[in-house]
Amino acid sequence: MDGNAILLAKEKLKEVMDSDVVMQLLINQGYAGGAAEKIVRQALYELEQENEKEVRQKRRKLGTVEFLDRFGFGMSSTQYINIFAFLFGANLFFIGVIHSFASALELLLTFLLDNCQRMKIFFKTEISKIFGLASLFLIAYFMFKMNYAGILIGMLLYSIFFAFYNYSYPLKSLKILKEEKRGFFLRNVALFGVFISSAGMFTTSFILDFFTLNPSKEIVFLGYKLSPPSLLFFLAFVLLLLSWIISLKYRKVNYVEESPETFENKGLENIKAKFKEAFAFSKEIKKDKNLFIFFIGSSLSFVVSLMIYAYLGIFVYTTLSDVGLGAFRNVALVFIIAMISSIIGPFVVRKNAEDIGKLPLLIFGTLLTALLPFSLYLSHGITSITLATLLGVLGMSISETALGLIFMDTIPLEIRKAYFNSVKMLVWLPSLILSLGGAYVASVLGLRVLFLGLAIVQLCIVFPLYFIMLIKTSRKKAIM
Repeated sequence: MDGNAILLAKEKLKEVMDSDVVMQLLINQGYAGGAAEKIVRQALYELEQENEKEVRQKRRKLGTVEFLDRFGFGMSSTQYINIFAFLFGANLFFIGVIHSFASALELLLTFLLDNCQRMKIFFKTEISKIFGLASLFLIAYFMFKMNYAGILIGMLLYSIFFAFYNYSYPLKSLKILKEEKRGFFLRNVALFGVFISSAGMFTTSFILDFFTLNPSKEIVFLGYKLSPPSLLFFLAFVLLLLSWIISLKYRKVNYVEESPETFENKGLENIKAKFKEAFAFSKEIKKDKNLFIFFIGSSLSFVVSLMIYAYLGIFVYTTLSDVGLGAFRNVALVFIIAMISSIIGPFVVRKNAEDIGKLPLLIFGTLLTALLPFSLYLSHGITSITLATLLGVLGMSISETALGLIFMDTIPLEIRKAYFNSVKMLVWLPSLILSLGGAYVASVLGLRVLFLGLAIVQLCIVFPLYFIMLIKTSRKKAIM
């Protein structure tokens, strides 16, 4: 069969995507009808094979990116950054301040990101990741220098830029996959990602414990004694850099869905309008009792989880260094349990929402969440803390999932849209103030008192609010 004719047919099929048109073109060039049909059939077959090969290559590259990212993020866990900053002299207050500002800035900047096209371009996948990589390199450098101020500044930048990367990357990666494959990807990436991140985190903890328990063991390169934590974070940097290089293959994939409104107003005026809308909607939240309960309950739970995440690694390291698996491996164990628990919650809610009810599940999850800080206050050992982490993080996941479902059921669509467009702007400053207060309590009164206070907030404020909603709902059903 004529190879040149097949190449021509393939090119024309790519242009017009119509086999009849291409076959007529071949006939016009002197090919018989039967020969033209065979050429077009062969061209279609080769194009299909090439497309399948390209799809397989993209999947392999996407899988490699996912593996390197997850393993690298596990190795460079924020908990290890917290611990080394603390060991090198950072006050608990400064560590809490960094986490508070990182969280508040993430909320504020994502609000701006949703409403400003220029920020979408600046924080797109490739750019946000390269800045995140630069901040991770800074952390490794300052760990080598044992400079806690540099480590904390690096962690602030690391948290913000990789938060935006994790925000934009899934949107882009889904564009690479065929539509029918996206559901499978979303269902499995979280599960496998947890195990890969856990492997990265435990690998780092094992190496750190080895050098901690064997001070005579040293890493020497060209006559210089090297720092194990600095080397491990530099290795995480290398893995994430390789991932970034591979992902550049997808740089032409457009993941930002534009609308006519987006192009009409992209600048400062649009942001000002969105600010006004957010503050105006705060009045609606005060008027609607259900919205008010959702806003206060979810905001307080957010601050509670933020404070637990900021200090749990340091607490486990300082109180359980001489028991269990070892100082860093105890930290890894607790957070691996936490990661696994976080993906179980949605499954629990989906399976039990109809039989038990979404509101009871929300209340149950809130009570489980309070169990973790209360157990940390009592601190009876690695077993109790690990079990409390399992139940507490499971409770957070259950309450978040149940709250989202209840919100969808009880709040009209237009109000939901306005709420989601405004809530980040409304919550960032209160959450910053409250979390800074928590950091002050941790530094002055200690972590145990802070954890007791967090448990009291869940039990005495958040739980009663949701219980009131349950009573109101039950009364309405009884009247009906």
